[in-house]
Amino acid sequence: VTVVVSVPYRENGYEDKIKLIRGKLEEVELPVDKVDIIISEWMGYFLLFESMLDTVIFSRDKWLRDPSHVYPNVCRMKLVAVSDETEREARIDFWDNVYGFKMSCMKTEILKEASVQCMEESRVISSTHTLKEFHLTRVTVAELQFEEPFQLTIEQDSLCHAIVGFFEAEFEGPQHCEVLKTGPQSPPTHWKQTVFYLQDPIPVQTGKLLNS
Repeated sequence: VTVVVSVPYRENGYEDKIKLIRGKLEEVELPVDKVDIIISEWMGYFLLFESMLDTVIFSRDKWLRDPSHVYPNVCRMKLVAVSDETEREARIDFWDNVYGFKMSCMKTEILKEASVQCMEESRVISSTHTLKEFHLTRVTVAELQFEEPFQLTIEQDSLCHAIVGFFEAEFEGPQHCEVLKTGPQSPPTHWKQTVFYLQDPIPVQTGKLLNS
């Protein structure tokens, strides 16, 4: 992780209070034995994809005086089922007829890759399932590799075309809590949502369960 040096703190008269140290946190040496707080925007797509959480955990264990003072302090990975025939046709079924040529062999590879996009709330057809919850005060690097089953309750008769992943990051202080939400039911963020298209659409009915 590289800290990019900028000048606004100098322009505002904080050069005697703020010191920027440039370098990788795994290698840099700090002028203090311990720090009081870690605030980091390390989150990637669907929380963990290309994230820097390993570095945050390293810094917490090496530098942080009180492990409860790391923000965000709780993160949750979440799933919903969606019905989105139009987008599936554009991204997947498109390969069945590419300007008159059959290229359906491409679909197998395309389906292996998740799609990062903004999903309309109206496409959601299930309850929300919390796949995994991480407490940043105590999570370990080993716990970032996992397999988890999931179960979604269908809320309308439809075709399920994809499972959509997103996350919430919680900043909980002594008297107040702020939650960053990145799901289709929330205002768009640059993380968007991570869409996992199914091999074939699945007919689903209200009240039924969709299991992994």
